[in-house]
Amino acid sequence: MRKTLVVALSLSALFVGGSAVWVSAASAITAPEHFTLVGPDTEEANIDLGDPGPSLGDQFVFSGPLNGAGRVESGRVDGHCIVTSNPGPSDQERQQCFATATIGIENGETEIEMTGVGRIEAEDVGFAVTGGTGKYANVRGQVVVDYTDERGIKLKFNLIP
Repeated sequence: MRKTLVVALSLSALFVGGSAVWVSAASAITAPEHFTLVGPDTEEANIDLGDPGPSLGDQFVFSGPLNGAGRVESGRVDGHCIVTSNPGPSDQERQQCFATATIGIENGETEIEMTGVGRIEAEDVGFAVTGGTGKYANVRGQVVVDYTDERGIKLKFNLIP
């Protein structure tokens, strides 16, 4: 399961050391924001395309809640990962995938888009924030996805307008 999630959000998704993040769509951010969300195990599906076992084009699709401070549900993550590099069964830890995810916050009207290259066996992976909607309409920055917490995948957001 851990390896699957790493491929996905490495891709793909989350626990809080700060406060819960519920935002309004009144205006776009004008100053940097930093927050963390945690995604417990999510709904997921592995789609084995082409050759049996890990191979180019395989997909991982995932969805689930995101928790903020006090494990209060603060949004959701939805995304997918497509395998783009697979050196062979003896070297699966180097398998890579191109991942995209949407982080929905508040009532689903405010989103943050992220994309990057995921790696199996990674402990953390950086993803680019490529935009958003509502309060995050002008956002850019990065998300560090940490897979070492047993409670779920931590997403540490560092956003700038």
